[in-house]
Amino acid sequence: SLRQQGLLSTRSLYFVIAGLWRHGFNMLALLYQAAHLHATQNALCIGYQSQNADECVDWQTLYRDCLHCAAVLSMSSAWQTRQKVAVLCRNQKMSVVTLCTLTAGGMPVLVFNADMSTERLMARLHDYRPALILVDDDLQDKVATPAFNTLTASALKEAMEAIQSPGKLSRRMVGPVQVMTSSNSRIVERKINPLTILKPVSVLLETLSPHCHHSLYLAPPFYHGYGLTVMYLALCLRKQILLTPRFHAPTAARLIRHYQADMIVVVPAMLLQLLNEMPDNASLKSVLTGSAPLSLHLAMRTRQQWGELLYNLYSTAESGFALLATPEMLAQKPNSIGRPFPGVKVLLRKSSGEICATNEIGELWLETSWSARKDKCALFTGDLAYQDADGDIFLKGRADDMAVCGGEKVYPQDVCAVVLRYPEISQAAVIAIDDETFGQRVAIFAQSYDNKLDLHDMRLWLTKYLARYQMPARIVLMRHFPVNEAGKVNKEALLTQLAAMTEKDGWAIDENDLDFTQN
Repeated sequence: SLRQQGLLSTRSLYFVIAGLWRHGFNMLALLYQAAHLHATQNALCIGYQSQNADECVDWQTLYRDCLHCAAVLSMSSAWQTRQKVAVLCRNQKMSVVTLCTLTAGGMPVLVFNADMSTERLMARLHDYRPALILVDDDLQDKVATPAFNTLTASALKEAMEAIQSPGKLSRRMVGPVQVMTSSNSRIVERKINPLTILKPVSVLLETLSPHCHHSLYLAPPFYHGYGLTVMYLALCLRKQILLTPRFHAPTAARLIRHYQADMIVVVPAMLLQLLNEMPDNASLKSVLTGSAPLSLHLAMRTRQQWGELLYNLYSTAESGFALLATPEMLAQKPNSIGRPFPGVKVLLRKSSGEICATNEIGELWLETSWSARKDKCALFTGDLAYQDADGDIFLKGRADDMAVCGGEKVYPQDVCAVVLRYPEISQAAVIAIDDETFGQRVAIFAQSYDNKLDLHDMRLWLTKYLARYQMPARIVLMRHFPVNEAGKVNKEALLTQLAAMTEKDGWAIDENDLDFTQN
């Protein structure tokens, strides 16, 4: 697949070697190659919701900007002594420049979750203790404290413009790149071994190579391991990347059509919004989704509306790429996460540690040679899953999302799949809530196509398809769902709203149908 895309030609290899000799093993070496082979071709195009004109950057300019950025950052003590650097950014040009440049410094880099509360962010920063924080201008209020050495994107850009001729950098190998896995985040280090990481990447390229993608829209934020990995990979493969600082479906759809993107990388909630914006698939050849469960309803709708172009990739911050379901697999089993990449061992265990039988739900453990763990032992993903007789894996949701209702296990994902079959429902979320009588129950949050829904009729319909212990304690009609910047439904926000639901902020509530008791 690398040969098909011209990455192994004599000329291409020459500039890779020259780039490695000049910069060492980091992103600048590969940008050096792209700047010499495709100088005037677009590397990035960023679409802004509030602006008419897009910001496009060619490969030569991107490489030059990285050199100027390195010239500025190399004067800092963090670069000179390879101390920790923190990054707080959105998906835009200066973020790409910064994240590529930092790989040439060889220092540990942590990309912080821009969706975190200020209080939680400050707590994480005090734990991490970075020598330098690079932050977007619109996020600087979150780190407005003299306790840290902070450099805003605008100040960095101004310093870069003052550099006339950047000096030569010493060759360094990329240091560990770290991400925050969620808003209540733990820090997960992803120190990549180039030889072992080639295994899943080569399989992914081999699977997608028949389409020879030239341009892709990348929706997940860079602080998300999924978004950061794909950004680096796309730049390595010299693909034009389309970005929006925040996901906005109309802007994303316009970019996809205008620049004839043939691939998009999204999470399921973003995919749903794009389906609503784009009745046809435009020029798309592949849709790569992941990072959250893909519902049966969404998989089937994507296939019906856009054709057989959906791939479901399962990965975690600790394990990286792990499983993949191709369009052919999803045509037969739309809610599968597929089969493991070569080099990935899947273990499904009971809480007692015993191995699960076929079709038995258990904890999903992964063992890979490119794991973030130093001991390379199997790691628990936090997900529940089962494996069918063909070897395909199916997610059943997060282990900590499962409810135990009167002693019976209830998987919110199963309930949600049923809710989405209700003809009037366009989107739904199901979460576990405490219940004095049964210990736990589930609450259903549903959005209809016309923002009108007879909750009593819906409950009667649900009794035909749900077991008694699966029936919801509450059903709430939503006008819109709160989502975080990664495009996932914000369940903490749902719980907060549920606790104060009589205020009706953004909610349509039928007071007679809020609380249902078992009959």
